[in-house]
Amino acid sequence: MNNKRINNSFKNKFSNKKYIMIILVILILYVYFHSGINYLPVEEVGVPSGIGNDISDDEFSVPMSIYNYGSDKKITRFIHTGVSDTIAGTRENRQLLSNKDFKLGHERIIISSEKLARFGIINWVNIVFKNPNINDTALIAVTKEETKEILSYNVPEYPSAADYIADMIESSTEFNFFSDNYKLMDIFVRLDAEGRNIVLPYIELENGKLKITGMALFKKDKMVKKIDINDSRIMNILRENKVKGILALKESSKKYISYYTITKRNVKCERRNGKYYFTINVVLNGEIVENKMFKDIRSNKETMQKFETYMSKHVEKMCYNFIKNMQNDYKVDCLELGRVAAAKFGRHTGVDWDEIITDRNKTEIKVNVNVKVKKMGRGDY
Repeated sequence: MNNKRINNSFKNKFSNKKYIMIILVILILYVYFHSGINYLPVEEVGVPSGIGNDISDDEFSVPMSIYNYGSDKKITRFIHTGVSDTIAGTRENRQLLSNKDFKLGHERIIISSEKLARFGIINWVNIVFKNPNINDTALIAVTKEETKEILSYNVPEYPSAADYIADMIESSTEFNFFSDNYKLMDIFVRLDAEGRNIVLPYIELENGKLKITGMALFKKDKMVKKIDINDSRIMNILRENKVKGILALKESSKKYISYYTITKRNVKCERRNGKYYFTINVVLNGEIVENKMFKDIRSNKETMQKFETYMSKHVEKMCYNFIKNMQNDYKVDCLELGRVAAAKFGRHTGVDWDEIITDRNKTEIKVNVNVKVKKMGRGDY
């Protein structure tokens, strides 16, 4: 008897929950379909894959690379460019050229011309920050060419140049010590943060091909310098943490050794008598991928230690050369050492960290590099 009552009670409760769930689903569907959301076929929507930003004669130019979904299920792309004396005005101008409504949120890359980058990116950063539909994970880059030319470039078997450039930047983390901190959200974080500066991949058309040729260095919202790919690698070793790349010792074309490594970076800061002393400790931990220099490196510990010492000194030398250029030529704290100092000695003190870090009378920078080999491959042939 008791079992029957328990079973009936259980069935009633289950039945009540079932009816409540059905009512909730009906309410949710009602609200969803009456919430004012407009639905359009994909063929009637312009979906940007990439956005450009240019300036010329006090007029802004904003080209967009648009996916075109045809009725035959083929995806093509076209470029629409808006021109106006304000960035918002380019939207009006561009819409006059288009037969479709633009839907932001899927763009993979935002490219700024060098001319606009040197003028200042704060205008377009401000307008995209206000737009909740923008893709905050879109990658950012700077180009020597006009952005319309870059976005119009035809890459075989790719729907658009924007997709190809985005893939280039994403894959650059494998062998050139590039980080993955070149997204729009990274710009938002760094642009107004004390002791931090933006660095972005620099894209060029070289011998008819798209290529990352270096990095653009920024002071606040303005580009101040373009450095080549070799300096970019060293800067990233000093600036970033857990980035990967290849380093080599070479005596001749027949005598060299290559080392694929991941970095670990730590910065310490002290202040004595009004002068700042920074120590950048870099640990390189990786594997030997090519060896035509140290024949007995596998069997002889002394030879291994010799390689590690030589490579450490080689990287330290390149680091000191970069720091010299940064302080004498670039005049911008592209290593974000000011961030470390501000965290230790106080923020919002009115200190210009770019001026402090690049003044040798006010700042001294020491670099320690420790090279470790964890693997050597399956052997030498």
